[in-house]
Amino acid sequence: MAVYDEDAYLSCPFSDPGYWRTDRKRKPSNPTGQALYRIMRDRFDRVEYAWRESSGLLLGIKSLRRALTVWRNDKGWLNYGSTYHNLPQMLFFGLPQETLYGQCVSKNSPLASRLAAADGIFLEPSGFSDSYLRIKTSRFVDVGFVLGARKARVVNDRLTETFLLGVNVEGKPLGSDLVVHTDPVWFSRILNMPDWHENHRLSAMAADVLG
Repeated sequence: MAVYDEDAYLSCPFSDPGYWRTDRKRKPSNPTGQALYRIMRDRFDRVEYAWRESSGLLLGIKSLRRALTVWRNDKGWLNYGSTYHNLPQMLFFGLPQETLYGQCVSKNSPLASRLAAADGIFLEPSGFSDSYLRIKTSRFVDVGFVLGARKARVVNDRLTETFLLGVNVEGKPLGSDLVVHTDPVWFSRILNMPDWHENHRLSAMAADVLG
């Protein structure tokens, strides 16, 4: 029999949408927060893969380390907004603009189509995967992304979330924001697969940042 966890129950939008916390942070001893920390530390390669699939962005290890370091310093696992199904997106949620120069984008994604049509931005073969293109720019063009506008919704009796991905070129929005979806069932499945295509470089980086 599962142990009743009132804190987890009140955190769920299905229980009481009008409930409002005063502290907005989990306690360090909270089991959900501890589990989220372990997922980020021990299975970061799967978190990164889920981010890549939802956003279309394949980020370099320096950008990933920077985001994970901010998550650690801000104690993101104690944030009630972070859950088992949105952990990949919450890694970037609300962060300052991250550059897209030199990053890679899925060539079949809506983001790739938008970038390819922008002045001063070029998409080139990535050199390591036919599925991704590297983002390059002319000398003086600045391009970056931000992730925000988190919204919960119910789809087929399951709680999911969407985020808005904004792309800015020279400080101006490149069209309307793109919608990034969570997929709780799929993400849970890849987290719990005993055998998976592990990225040892990402796992080692997460272990170094989170200990």
